[in-house]
Amino acid sequence: MAVTQAGLTLVSTSWIKALNVELLKLHPSLVRNIEKRTENQLLVQSLVEACAGTPTQVYATGVRSRGEWQTLTKRGVAGGQGDFFASSQLLDTNVKKYSQRYSV
Repeated sequence: MAVTQAGLTLVSTSWIKALNVELLKLHPSLVRNIEKRTENQLLVQSLVEACAGTPTQVYATGVRSRGEWQTLTKRGVAGGQGDFFASSQLLDTNVKKYSQRYSV
């Protein structure tokens, strides 16, 4: 099971062990300028520590800078995605952006 947008709201972390979560993806607002925001650093570190002893790995989304990535890895984040790693690519305009199963 994967959990997305972790850290968007503050809640108990007991669900991490109870639900057998494999992947926990941090909300981009938690990642943004984290190198300058000690409260976000503490929250990320708390989430990583709550996952200790479980198969859960913490990943960051929306990583834009080296400073953000270095801070996240120092806090125990296992991986990440965002413009720091690879910039967003435009979709081919000839590709339909909806499922073929449903009529639009």
